[in-house]
Amino acid sequence: MLKSEAGRFFLGAIYSVGGRFFSRIVGLASTVVLARVLTPDDYGIVAIGMIVLNFCQSLIDTGKGQYIIKSEVVSDGLVNTAWTLGLVLNGAVIVFIVASSASIAAFFRMPEAHAVIVVMSLTLLLDSLANPGVALLEREQKYENIFRAGLIVKSLTAIVVVITALLTRSYWALVLGSLLASLFGCIASYVIHPHRPQFSWENARDQWLFSKWLLFGSIFGFARSQFDTGLVGRVHETSEVGAYHNMKYLGTLAATQIVLPALSPLLATISKSRDTQAVFKHQIEVVFLVIASSIWPLSWYMYHFAEDIVYLVLGSQWTVYAGLFGYLALLSFPLCYARLTGIIATTHGKTDWLFIYNVVTFVLLGGALLYVMDQPVEFIALTRLAVDVVISMILFLTVAHILAGISPIRLTYLMMLPTVACFASLALTEALGVFLGQTYPFMVFVLESMLFGVFYGGIFLLIARLFYQRDPVTQHIVFLIRSAIQQVLSAMPKIQRR
Repeated sequence: MLKSEAGRFFLGAIYSVGGRFFSRIVGLASTVVLARVLTPDDYGIVAIGMIVLNFCQSLIDTGKGQYIIKSEVVSDGLVNTAWTLGLVLNGAVIVFIVASSASIAAFFRMPEAHAVIVVMSLTLLLDSLANPGVALLEREQKYENIFRAGLIVKSLTAIVVVITALLTRSYWALVLGSLLASLFGCIASYVIHPHRPQFSWENARDQWLFSKWLLFGSIFGFARSQFDTGLVGRVHETSEVGAYHNMKYLGTLAATQIVLPALSPLLATISKSRDTQAVFKHQIEVVFLVIASSIWPLSWYMYHFAEDIVYLVLGSQWTVYAGLFGYLALLSFPLCYARLTGIIATTHGKTDWLFIYNVVTFVLLGGALLYVMDQPVEFIALTRLAVDVVISMILFLTVAHILAGISPIRLTYLMMLPTVACFASLALTEALGVFLGQTYPFMVFVLESMLFGVFYGGIFLLIARLFYQRDPVTQHIVFLIRSAIQQVLSAMPKIQRR
């Protein structure tokens, strides 16, 4: 039963990550073009629109998907009520955005952002009209159609945006991309699931009791996550706003587009075992080590090769911000564990804990950033990183100990495996890199990346073999990897026939 549940989670994670991975490949390909066509100023204008849009999304984040997934019994009325609440709240927020857009643009000293904010508000309407039946697929851990739809949506959007940017060389190409992603996503949601939503208030009270702390926490959570970008937008030049936004997006890409989506199936999986402490504890430890083994080395890899990555992906006009990219890349680690903490708390109905965490974090982070607001953007990013790491890890260790019965010593023991492997691999790669020279920088970067991957995998397995051979969590991960590989290989002939 234990490995069956974890196996379903792992397979769901593969579909979720696979969809995001291929979407990000398409997204990175378009970014390579767009970053060379558009300027940091263009990205700065759109960044203000994204800040406003994301903040308004936090105002209406009722956690409807989470409510559907965690409910023991799901009816059409429950699903339709979740959809109705979202639609009504979205409509109210759109009115607010349109009415205040001019004042917001004036606050950030960017009059061009006025029209951008108004047009981008339409994405809220499109998102709210999407089929809530997608949450039923997630509840049942059926991710294949979600994977396909996401891939098609991203590909179509990227093609249109790149063509528009090449023809117009305007930031409106990015705005169009945001609208098309929501439009195509809305259409796809009705294609992949037969549910057709209707207005309903059947159990609005129950959903509100679940959602209110998530909603309040989401507001403060957004303020915490985007306060630094907003502060840069208020104090610094438009080009630095665009650079900060772009570097933050690129630096946390692995977390926001791969690891965090991979955690989506986790809520449905662990909700079934929350009353069995031993199973619940084991599952959390497995996920903890999987995240640490992937995001920890990847973050430090991006920090170490920051200049090469920025030059390769964005072009020479962005390399002056390579240091900023390195700091923001390390944000992936606290982001992932903050999300895992939220899943553990939500499973036990402790959404008020998340609200308190987001409020406290916002106050501490906001105070620290206001203190350094006049400093260069690199120092602002470093301050953000330091505060986030300390607070997110304290919260995770506390929640994991109280709700899952996992001691901080146990988590430290598990964390040592990827940490030692990561820094040993970086040291070996740096030592061998001296002999590669810099005659062909791109080839050297590719070789160093391959060396780092080989070294990390080899050292990780060696340490696991020598010191973690009897550890059930490490051995479970090995089992999951083998099972996942076998399932992917067995699915390949079916995919080829289709």
